[in-house]
Amino acid sequence: MAQRVIAQKPRPKLTINKEKILFETATGSFVEGRLSEKKVFVLLTEVSGRRALRFLNSLEKLPHHPNILTYLGYYPEGIVFEYFNCMQLSQFLSMLKNRRLTLSYNASNYILNNIMKGILHYYQLADAYRDLNPNNVLIGENGEVELIPTGYFKPHQQVNPDITVSSDLFSLNPHFAAPEVLTKLDKISKRSDVFSLGAMAVYLYSGSPLFEGQSFQHIKDHYLTILSGDSWISNPYVAEMPQFDLDEEKKELLLNMLRIKVKGRASWREVIESGIFESNEEEAKEELAALFRSLQAPPRNPSKLLKALTIAFLLTTAAFTLYSFLSDVYQNITAEFSHQQ
Repeated sequence: MAQRVIAQKPRPKLTINKEKILFETATGSFVEGRLSEKKVFVLLTEVSGRRALRFLNSLEKLPHHPNILTYLGYYPEGIVFEYFNCMQLSQFLSMLKNRRLTLSYNASNYILNNIMKGILHYYQLADAYRDLNPNNVLIGENGEVELIPTGYFKPHQQVNPDITVSSDLFSLNPHFAAPEVLTKLDKISKRSDVFSLGAMAVYLYSGSPLFEGQSFQHIKDHYLTILSGDSWISNPYVAEMPQFDLDEEKKELLLNMLRIKVKGRASWREVIESGIFESNEEEAKEELAALFRSLQAPPRNPSKLLKALTIAFLLTTAAFTLYSFLSDVYQNITAEFSHQQ
């Protein structure tokens, strides 16, 4: 008896526009694509090795979470994710700075708390996220905060070797990475992500990175120097930074999140139970949505605005002059008429 063959449903056709790069991450470029008629994100990256393939299989089974970018499938052209109108946190903060706009302490905590929720859910996929930085966090037009699942992928092209560091397993941006991720002197673990979240908090609160190294080697050497000394945090000046709007208990916890050595660093349980990133979620979402809208609006051209104001001033001056002239004429005629009577 012949075996019954079950026909498989054909996959939707994927088309991509490689010329339209939406944003860059350490694992590759995100471009716009179409899955049938649906707009999607496509990550142009290299998926090779069993570990990367296992990660993709696990990603497909991962339950949907509002703080993780939704995976739609793997194609030879790239990895497909659900599209939403958004920008990288790094771009969002840079544009705010250029427009002289600021992010409130409440909104900063909202972003950090949602990043934390996304990472904790991500642990169903891997033992550590490893590469938490502002390029891997997306801010949506309605105040959404979503993490890009980085996985064990490498970019097709390494655009900047001083920023992107590739190993046999993954690529990363070193500016927010825990010391053990860079130096390999300790095991990478969930506490590596605690450090990175602390570094993100410093970045959001103060507007400056924890340590702004010029290259991967510069940052690595910095950590190696500190590890050889007595300092227990990555940047001793953080403890004195006046920008932190934190009470002493929360400030102490943040410093513990930034301990150089894994031993003694704050655990996820301590971070969660402290409520360090508590916020008014509704107010924060409204603030982020309003800021997003203002950033998408074209910036005002100062020269055009000045020109418009000059024209308005000249027209007003001319109208006032004409009014004064006509008023004088009217008064003269009235006076002459009264004199004749």
